[in-house]
Amino acid sequence: MNLAEEKREDDALRVEAIKSLYSTATQWEVRNAMERLSKETRESEPIRVAATLVLHAVNQDWSVRNHLEELAQRSPSVALRTSAIKALQNGQSLELVRYFHLSYYLGRFIDPLEDQ
Repeated sequence: MNLAEEKREDDALRVEAIKSLYSTATQWEVRNAMERLSKETRESEPIRVAATLVLHAVNQDWSVRNHLEELAQRSPSVALRTSAIKALQNGQSLELVRYFHLSYYLGRFIDPLEDQ
């Protein structure tokens, strides 16, 4: 998680580090860090988008849900509004499975490197 929050690192590397945290987002320290990055207006848009999408894993948490709804309604960034809307959806989408390099969707194997 340190790499995801390290501002001196390259954004592309940080985005991949953030994406790798999706499966651990139920841990409070990960959830809080992703919510913090998603809210931080001084962060680059790719960092904020990735952190926002990670919050999909915990979108039933009331504070996360409130943040996502606020972002979806009021963010001046189309990319952030779109990522918040995607993070608010119930269940997995094939798009999110591929984004987070996960291996299974609706019970079938998905090659996480297929589009690489």
